[in-house]
Amino acid sequence: MTFAPPASSRQSGMTLVEVLLVVFIMALVAGFAVMTLPARDSSGDRAVRKVRMMVQTLSDRSLLTGEVVALQAGERGLEALQWTGETWQPMALAPLSLPDGMHVEIRSAEAGPRRLREKQAMLVINPLGEMRAARFEIIGDEATRTLSLTPDGKVVETDAG
Repeated sequence: MTFAPPASSRQSGMTLVEVLLVVFIMALVAGFAVMTLPARDSSGDRAVRKVRMMVQTLSDRSLLTGEVVALQAGERGLEALQWTGETWQPMALAPLSLPDGMHVEIRSAEAGPRRLREKQAMLVINPLGEMRAARFEIIGDEATRTLSLTPDGKVVETDAG
């Protein structure tokens, strides 16, 4: 019994050049995909978004439930409080904690340079949605970001101070 040699002496398969070409094309496609991803928010951007959401959440809650609520800046971040008729009590909402090296100060936005420098202990929101105009200064290692609260409850970001 004799075996016939294959018609071609070359074995089937891919050469090293073909494999490298496929890997190069895949790396190119992956590079384009990474370049189209959106930029990551800085810690300051995330802190501004969290503070804005907390103010809006408390304002909405006050309007819907008829409760008098407040926002107080403390060592742990921003804490939500509710008025019981005699005293302020912490709400069931978890305090808003900020990244390490960042803290929030609540300041009055009433006219006058002296009033602008004074810290305001808390921001009170009544059930009619009215609140005193205030500034939230989010102070971090990178920069200071300022949110202004208008009397009608809108939260707008102003230029960093």
